[in-house]
Amino acid sequence: IWPGDSYHLALAYFQTGLGADAWKLFSGTFPHYMQYGPVPGDLGHPAGGTDFNDCSSTFCRTVVEGLFGFAPDRPNGRIRIAPQFPSDWNRASIRTPDFSLRFTGSTTAARYDLTLADPAAVEFIVPVHANRIARVTLDGRPARFTVRPGFGRSEIVVAVPATAAAAIEVAYAPGAPGAPVELSVVRGAPVVLETPGAKILEWRDPQAVLSAPRNVGDRLLATVASPAGHRLVQLLVERDRLRHWRLFKLHITDPVADAARAAESLASAPASATWHTVDLAPILNGDIRTIFKQEYLTPRAPTVSIRIATDGYSSWQAVLDPKKKVPVIELDRVPTLTGGDGLLRTAQGAAFTRPAEARNVAFASLWDNWPDAVTTAVGRAGEAVWFLVAGSTNPMQVRIANASLVLRYADGVEETVDLVPPFNYWSLTPQGGFDYDYKRDGFALPATPPTQVQLGKNCRAMVLNRRLRPGVVLESVTLRALSEEIIVGLLAVSVQNPAPAKR
Repeated sequence: IWPGDSYHLALAYFQTGLGADAWKLFSGTFPHYMQYGPVPGDLGHPAGGTDFNDCSSTFCRTVVEGLFGFAPDRPNGRIRIAPQFPSDWNRASIRTPDFSLRFTGSTTAARYDLTLADPAAVEFIVPVHANRIARVTLDGRPARFTVRPGFGRSEIVVAVPATAAAAIEVAYAPGAPGAPVELSVVRGAPVVLETPGAKILEWRDPQAVLSAPRNVGDRLLATVASPAGHRLVQLLVERDRLRHWRLFKLHITDPVADAARAAESLASAPASATWHTVDLAPILNGDIRTIFKQEYLTPRAPTVSIRIATDGYSSWQAVLDPKKKVPVIELDRVPTLTGGDGLLRTAQGAAFTRPAEARNVAFASLWDNWPDAVTTAVGRAGEAVWFLVAGSTNPMQVRIANASLVLRYADGVEETVDLVPPFNYWSLTPQGGFDYDYKRDGFALPATPPTQVQLGKNCRAMVLNRRLRPGVVLESVTLRALSEEIIVGLLAVSVQNPAPAKR
């Protein structure tokens, strides 16, 4: 992730009150980039040069507004101070031309000393991991305050009249931080969300994770209803009259759905398989080697924005670098033909018609250069249908369906195979000279790369398949583009173990 984007995300976490998550993200980013570039201690990104402001400015803003919680509202004469220090810190300080803040703390007390360049009313929001508040003072005198629940801790709120300096001190009986609870659960199985020693008052379940939840003191009993994925449930709990929101981060698996999904396709084709290669000649509309030799001009909004360049490949900043060239796409490494039938054979045993020299692809795209969708007739039943697909995508289109393959049967039933990077669809060529790397990017990639075949320099194709409904004729296949800025192409379609065509 670009460091500037990482800092923006950390800032959003800090401002939401998710200080622990924010610090984890923030502290995992800046030490790396301070050592990554050619200048030691530089916060910039190597691609942006020393002191690249997109990174250094967001770093500074995240420290000031996020970690130290300084949020000025000068037009209205007020300032909010909501520091988000990690729970194990016992000191921190900052000084800028506008303010200074010094924090000292222990397991039973916290003190904040603030100075302002210009007087203003201040709203102090002090996080505490406590079971009971002993006292709160402002400049050494008892202060009026309110307590409200925060994430994993309580928050003391003190309103300070217009001032140029203030000292807030909070004494409390210590309590353990309400760290987020991470659980792995199975869809359809019972789950117990426990908050030992703290009474559950209410809960928030905006992602509809829980079915029929029941509150039993310090436990919430329910059944997992949400599909597989990472979900969040929030429980408002109370201990000794202090409240906080306890976060439960649930990783939901669905073995039944996984098995059904796996059964939809084949790992490989048997050596004894027979093939019907679909004639795509009626829909072929381009040459895969010219995918980035077009001018993609419409539709484009008549405004400045961060977008793919008119070549359909270059990112917004790459077009400014004369050293960055659009890759040359070639068909010079099509796999060796075997079996004497003139077909392209993949490592999975699939057989396809070899790409022709002129028109060899049916492109679909939301760019006006190509149709939004292309449809080929099939007219065969069989065990499975295989596809050879190649095209472009970009980092702004990952984890959403870039395109879909729609299978339409003779009885009107339709099935859809979504092309979603990085799970089953990768760009035909590395993006900006960088390709997926499991050592670097493995956390965001599927367990194994999508099945693919290298057809030539900078030209790989995805090898996809779908089991067919037994005995039902597959009438047609449609490739439909769904995402902006991408071009997807259908190179070949083959039916495995086809039934004889009906006369």
